[in-house]
Amino acid sequence: MKYVKSELSRTFNRRSFLAGASAAAGLFFIPRSVFADSPDDVVLRAAVTSDVHYNGSPDAPEVQRFEGAMKFMYEYSASQPYKNFDALLVGGDMSNNGKEYQIGLFCQSMDKCLKPETKRVLCMGNHDHWGGNRPLWERVFQTSANNRVEINGFQFITLSCEKGTCRNGDLTYALPWLKEQLDAACSDNTNKPVFLMQHYHVEDTVYGSCKPDSWGVNDLREFLKDYPRVINFSGHSHYPINDPRSAWQGEYTAFGTGTMSYYEMTGGKYNKFPPGHRNAAPFYIMEIHADNSVVLKVYDMITNSFYDCVYVVADPGNAEKYVYTDARYQTSQAPFWSDGAAANVTDATDFGATLSFPQAKWNGQENIVMSYRADVFKKIDSDWFLQSQQYDWSKYFYNDMPDTMTFEVKGLDELSQYKTTITALNCFGKESEKTLEATFSTLADSNECVDKTTAKPSANILDVHFTADGPVNTAVNKLPKQKPVEVFGSPQFVEDAALVCVAAVFDGKKDFCRVRFSGADYSRMVNQLTMSVKFKIDKFEQRGMDVFGNTQQAGCCFEINGKTKQLEFWAHVDGKYQIISAPIKEGEYVTAAGVFNGRMLVLYINGAEAAKLECPGQIRHPGSAACQAFCIGSDVNKDGKGEFFFPGSVAYARIYSWALSAEQIKGICE
Repeated sequence: MKYVKSELSRTFNRRSFLAGASAAAGLFFIPRSVFADSPDDVVLRAAVTSDVHYNGSPDAPEVQRFEGAMKFMYEYSASQPYKNFDALLVGGDMSNNGKEYQIGLFCQSMDKCLKPETKRVLCMGNHDHWGGNRPLWERVFQTSANNRVEINGFQFITLSCEKGTCRNGDLTYALPWLKEQLDAACSDNTNKPVFLMQHYHVEDTVYGSCKPDSWGVNDLREFLKDYPRVINFSGHSHYPINDPRSAWQGEYTAFGTGTMSYYEMTGGKYNKFPPGHRNAAPFYIMEIHADNSVVLKVYDMITNSFYDCVYVVADPGNAEKYVYTDARYQTSQAPFWSDGAAANVTDATDFGATLSFPQAKWNGQENIVMSYRADVFKKIDSDWFLQSQQYDWSKYFYNDMPDTMTFEVKGLDELSQYKTTITALNCFGKESEKTLEATFSTLADSNECVDKTTAKPSANILDVHFTADGPVNTAVNKLPKQKPVEVFGSPQFVEDAALVCVAAVFDGKKDFCRVRFSGADYSRMVNQLTMSVKFKIDKFEQRGMDVFGNTQQAGCCFEINGKTKQLEFWAHVDGKYQIISAPIKEGEYVTAAGVFNGRMLVLYINGAEAAKLECPGQIRHPGSAACQAFCIGSDVNKDGKGEFFFPGSVAYARIYSWALSAEQIKGICE
């Protein structure tokens, strides 16, 4: 058991904490040790979680985490002056897609682990609708999806989304009912908190609900302003709950409930799925005290330990004393490094480098170091020019956060001199005054053997064409083993008399080819890239159809928009998809080339420029190993399989690690 008793907790008063926090800017969190040992005036204890995502397998890690958490709650409660584990709150997405065998297994876990005296407070999430429905969910869990229950004199209200579409309006159907419940729950004229739980965040409140993430809906934003005693729990975003932004107070109080399955972080400039993101299992231990104050401790089932953060709502309903407000964006303190801290280059390659440095420090959990920015300067002649800004997480969401940070700088140019400065950022965007600096030189590309100046260059990353026996990859490089092409479904490899070559014919339903990639492969095509494909679509369908691509919340692809009858070139540049398009005709072969040169995205059709868009930045490629693969005849899904299948023929698919010129595009199209 890794919770500890604290002498400080015996004398520390929650109201003195509140007064001190109000007086001292930035002190809005207190160390876990203060409340690891609960005072003897607790009157209700609950576990709060969401997004457990049972997939139906009893051996899945989510099952072990959830059942382990329930077991821990009883052990922890038995060690405290107040012995009860009164309630379990689960804010939706118990399952991956609402199948009866999935929610049934979740129900079995609760039946096995929970004693009769522990009440179950549950609502539906959007995933619980996918392949399922409300009557099924209510029958399995034997409770109403919208409900109000009283536990130890406190009111708990659950509100379920109408459908699984994750859109504004999914909760409005129940607002008249919700008003009745809240009015009744708040009619006692006390300062007792009233708990409301729904799956979607309320827009512009907790971490994940605000732009650019926008995992929230606006159905309750104005509605709840009339109920300051409400403490609102919501999930859906999978964002870490030890992040101080997971607590929010405005006219009322809100907390994000995180996940016991996998982290899905802020996208854009960051890796949305950081390494180890499936090691996610924090949950709240909520304790209500006799004075109606509420304390939330964060416990981690991966490391079996408390995070060093505790949230306190000392006076529910008294907005003047709320401390988890948006003012923290101004009042939080910047991270800092101790004297002597330095960055070291542990490895420099042809297209990148690995830097190592100590984690920056912070004062108070409110100022936790969230991430680092690397400003990458390239030396040209005698001057340094900013080439890119790259970001990485500090791994603060892991309770065994490493003391030393490893940062991979990617997308560099071979045989070049670089200088990188590292800046630390806290969760509210405050930057360290001190930066760490490192200089290094990149090596020659050991795999390169292509003449990049010729009028008709060979592809050096990927060059897939087809024979009667199937696809082959003949990219020109010095790799010891050429990347193999896997075939799925039953594509036909047919001699095309018009092209005097063999083309692959895909059925648009299940046929595709796949070539696996790695992070090292992607590092060669961050600042520049050219993709080319020769294809013929048999018939436009009212959907997206991907000829050649690797877009899974990142990456590039050629997609046919069946509604507009246009070919689109997609590239994920600096946090969002940039898309350019041009019309094509069905039944005719098209040679398409998409080029990114670090500043501009250009689409060529049959050797002629058809569309372009200015979008400076770097291409972000998929970070999850499962979906690091280019597909022909489809796009890749999150599990590495096909989706958005293409009905038609493909003669070849190629990738170059640099931006071909307009003359070179004409050359490869001849």
